[in-house]
Amino acid sequence: MNSHDAYITARDFYRSGKTRPVLYRKKQLYALLKGIDAFRGAIDAALKADLNKSSREAFLTEIYLVKAEIRHMIRHLNRYGRTLRPLPGAAQLPGRLSIRREPYGAVLVISPWNYPFQLSLLPVVGAIAAGNAVVVKPSEFAPETGKVLEALSGSVLDEGLVSFVFGEEEAAKALLAEPFDKVFFTGNSDVGRSVMKQAAAHPAPVVLELGGKSPVVVDESADIPMAAKRIAFGKTMNAGQTCVAPDTVYVHLSQKEALIDGLLDAFEEAFPTEDYFINETVRMNHRGRYARMKELAKEGDIRTKHGRIFYDESLHVFPCVVENPRGRLLDEEIFGPLLPVMAYESEEALFRELSEKDKPLALYLFSKDEAFIRRAIHSIDSGGVCVNDTLMHLASNKAPFGGVGPSGMGAYHGKWSYEAFSRPRTVLKKSTRFDISLRYHPF
Repeated sequence: MNSHDAYITARDFYRSGKTRPVLYRKKQLYALLKGIDAFRGAIDAALKADLNKSSREAFLTEIYLVKAEIRHMIRHLNRYGRTLRPLPGAAQLPGRLSIRREPYGAVLVISPWNYPFQLSLLPVVGAIAAGNAVVVKPSEFAPETGKVLEALSGSVLDEGLVSFVFGEEEAAKALLAEPFDKVFFTGNSDVGRSVMKQAAAHPAPVVLELGGKSPVVVDESADIPMAAKRIAFGKTMNAGQTCVAPDTVYVHLSQKEALIDGLLDAFEEAFPTEDYFINETVRMNHRGRYARMKELAKEGDIRTKHGRIFYDESLHVFPCVVENPRGRLLDEEIFGPLLPVMAYESEEALFRELSEKDKPLALYLFSKDEAFIRRAIHSIDSGGVCVNDTLMHLASNKAPFGGVGPSGMGAYHGKWSYEAFSRPRTVLKKSTRFDISLRYHPF
């Protein structure tokens, strides 16, 4: 389906009124939930083909989160969509005031390649729950997952509720030229700025889920073995190709060597054999991104206990620590398993340095000192904060996930997904039984 036809399909489906009843939305979400189970084998195979993602990692990082979101929406949809009836203001009397939650209409979701199933369907779930019709533009770098998503939707959802458009950059630009009522984009910051600029031509409100250099700060009171294990977990998940992956570690000088040793041990423990590493873990998405990792590795001193870092045949990169990072390692979001580690001595100087950088999607703090944690959260702005762990702050539909400034705009998950794809609409019903003459000329 081309971009214009997809927009018209979504617009007309929304205008038909089918998406308005809450019961209809719940039935569609339930059908999607059951369809995911029916398509589980195809989903696993597609993620394996696109990213070499194992079935276990596919479940933990993609399928489970989508199913949990669907169940949450079905359970809470009546409450999220209820009409509020506040007391009217004095100037609105006599009358009745209400605030309705209204869908936007035809919405566009542009999804990335790194979690192609989860990051396509999570916003779609929110859009359906709020009563919209959706067009999805999956990433061209995860083609097999895109095919399965289209087959799944076509099999279990009403035709026209969710449509798909495939292609590269030109397809995305053509979609953004259509007057969608809302745009949801997940990807890198440069493309996000372009999406925002194109959407403003209509104008259409946007949600931007971007990224940035999410820093890790490890102070001298931290539990170093635990910190090393959990930082390694965050850096190796999806081969570091995660928008909230720990990007750079700043560790107190007194703990630097202990932390590096712990990180290298954790990398070795996570991937005990070469066969396991090649066959059960995610690789770089394509050869260009693999080549970028090799170039970035030259801009620092590699520390590893593993004999080999780069696997040209399979495009795998074994996680490693990079000391004395410079150049692009300090300037660009790494989006891979290279982990720069730098020592700090002055808390004040470190906080000042991090506060002057672009606001990242996540801030990670490892410390047992509550006063230090409070000072860090106060001093360093970010989309979210996770203390004594990595990634897990976004693993719930009970809290919003989103960025700030260069790392994004808007939030979603659970209630916040419903709110992202709906808007408050004020309705005032005035009585005609009598009128107040004070507002009319002549005063």
